[in-house]
Amino acid sequence: MKKEDMYSLVVYGVMVAIALFVGLEIIAPAFRTLGIVGASQYGYAIITIMAAFLINVILLELGHVLGAIVGGYDIKSINILGVALYRVEKGWRVGFKSFEGLSGETVVAPKNAKSKPVLNLWGGLILYMVEVVVGFYLAYYVFLAEEWGRYASIIVIAIGGMLMMYNFMPFRMDTVTDGYRLATLSNEKGNEAYNELIRIEKAYKVNRDPKPFKTFKEVNNLTAQILVYKIYDALINEQYDDALGFLERIEAHPRLGELYQQRAFSIRSFITLWTSKKKEASDYFYNLPAKDRKFLANHSAMLTMTAYLIVAGTIEDSYSEARFCVDRRPGSLAKIKEPGRAEIENKLFESVLVKVQKKHPDWDLNP
Repeated sequence: MKKEDMYSLVVYGVMVAIALFVGLEIIAPAFRTLGIVGASQYGYAIITIMAAFLINVILLELGHVLGAIVGGYDIKSINILGVALYRVEKGWRVGFKSFEGLSGETVVAPKNAKSKPVLNLWGGLILYMVEVVVGFYLAYYVFLAEEWGRYASIIVIAIGGMLMMYNFMPFRMDTVTDGYRLATLSNEKGNEAYNELIRIEKAYKVNRDPKPFKTFKEVNNLTAQILVYKIYDALINEQYDDALGFLERIEAHPRLGELYQQRAFSIRSFITLWTSKKKEASDYFYNLPAKDRKFLANHSAMLTMTAYLIVAGTIEDSYSEARFCVDRRPGSLAKIKEPGRAEIENKLFESVLVKVQKKHPDWDLNP
């Protein structure tokens, strides 16, 4: 199990514990106090929890918006549970869009090099603290005689606390959180790297070339994302020495975590297998430890699968394994979140597929 998955399970476990506490210590007593019985219990619980969740999701993104504006950013889109308000050339539109996050995402663009993301990232927590103050005021002053309002206020605060706990964990989980991004913003260069990453992502989203990429001496989880973009740009342009140079900077920092280690291994394997003659490529693959060969064969990341397609189609000459790679491609592409990367990954896969089909014209490798 990857560290990211383990962290996610731990945090989700704590969130479940909080949910149980809210149910047993707040909602259940509310039923007795308010005299709610039967099916009405489920109605009260569902309505209050859903309303509390929606209120906190909206406040979280509103905090991002206000923080971004104060920090010197333009708002490009606001996504709440898949419903997005996004900017177009002549104004704003509303539509359904995917998002990177637990409950929503606010996409911003820096107005200039001095734009600072800290308020954008802290904005959700700042508004939550305001919510806590207002919620307790309502619970113990305004709704002093209305028990339903008191319990509802406390439930809103509790649900918000669950979301804030998840969102401000300072490590990578199954989504990129504000806490994870804040952990990389220790200095002005961190701000510059954050803005550069946003610029690159925006360029890919609107189908523009993001080059030239800025270079940063320090390698951390933020600048490593920029290095990965540089690597993929070099790969698609067949600049393999440049790609290896960027890759070595990531490999020199194992503290980046298991995700980057696996990605670095997949990139190096692809470059070695793709650029080497058959015997050299074969020697590379069969000299790998068994666990690494198994990783290439089974991992569903797109570039890992592309590297294994080279093995299946040009070294082991295994139709079933090559077919397995082709069949998994749509699902692997759908999992890619970074703007622009899916297109590059698919082109790299297609290049390998053409070579495999040329060697084995009798193989049916159509999608």
